Amino acid sequence: MKNYEYPGAVHIHSTFSDGTLSIDDIIKEARKEDLRWIIITDHNTIEGLEKGCEGFYGNLCVLVGTEISPHNRNHYLAFDVKSNISQELPPEKFIQKVNEQGGFGFIAHPDESTERKNHYPPLRWENWDINGFQGIEIWNYMSDWVDTLTEENKFKMFFQPEKYLQGPTVKVMQWWDDLNSRNCNIVPALIGLDVHQFLYNFMGLKLRIFPYGRMFKTLKNYIQIDDCLSTDFETAKKQIYTALRAGNNIMINEYLGKGNGVIFTVSKINPDHSITKITVGESLTVSDEFTLDIQTPSVCNIKLFCNGEVIEEQVTDRIKLKCKEPGTYRFEAFKNNQHWIITNPVKVLKEND
Repeated sequence: MKNYEYPGAVHIHSTFSDGTLSIDDIIKEARKEDLRWIIITDHNTIEGLEKGCEGFYGNLCVLVGTEISPHNRNHYLAFDVKSNISQELPPEKFIQKVNEQGGFGFIAHPDESTERKNHYPPLRWENWDINGFQGIEIWNYMSDWVDTLTEENKFKMFFQPEKYLQGPTVKVMQWWDDLNSRNCNIVPALIGLDVHQFLYNFMGLKLRIFPYGRMFKTLKNYIQIDDCLSTDFETAKKQIYTALRAGNNIMINEYLGKGNGVIFTVSKINPDHSITKITVGESLTVSDEFTLDIQTPSVCNIKLFCNGEVIEEQVTDRIKLKCKEPGTYRFEAFKNNQHWIITNPVKVLKEND
């Protein structure tokens, strides 16, 4: 059972690729929003790592990965890598290179829409039967926004973007659920910002579109760890990457409300009357009945999934169920018909399976 949680942001671009703020300035914005960790993922470069940008800045832990970005397709978030990896390689090869470095990776924005009514080409992941990757970025802020942008709605989409976010696509969620139903180990997910901050001249006014500070208020990943986040950088780095790799994170759209304190646990009573309890990214073996507990910070529409199917839906802030069926469980919570909370799954296994 995890005792500590820390909010962070993933998929951030700096001036080392096509972002518009330096890493130093990004750090200032992240600290204003009380993030505890961020991961910079510039396109096809780990220059931030090579220039010594990783480390603690106050209580903010800054990590540097990369987004391997072939032209117009197959983008991949690579974490804990030590050297650059060519975007010219086919996906199975660059995934292999990431793994050989001791790193791990998440497929980025795999299901951008092919029906966009704007000039931005969708950057889709082509082979959904590929192996070797560790997880999926199930929801990408900028991909979501661009998917629904049109000439007719562009002004409201610029000035109230969060209001029109659609959430993860049905196809991505089905793929993720199918992977977790078929695999013994949990295939984790995260949500990403893909923040660049665009500079736009409007009638002589210089506007910042999707500024870093505003984006840092939205899609967050709350990692859950056993001990408090270490003040030693290398230990903290390992804690953060271990949590993301295992799926020990809860995904929150904080535009709809703060997400600290979300609880999703499965527990069982042992023969000696002790209790074993697990949370997101963990597995539990049971012989009989177990208890599933969901708590959210406020009342919302909660959907509980088992093996990709909704098995319970309530408008509440607490669901506590006695269950007997093994499976892969997770939940989603909605406010105003928008995604607020998405958990990574827990696996309940039958003894002797």
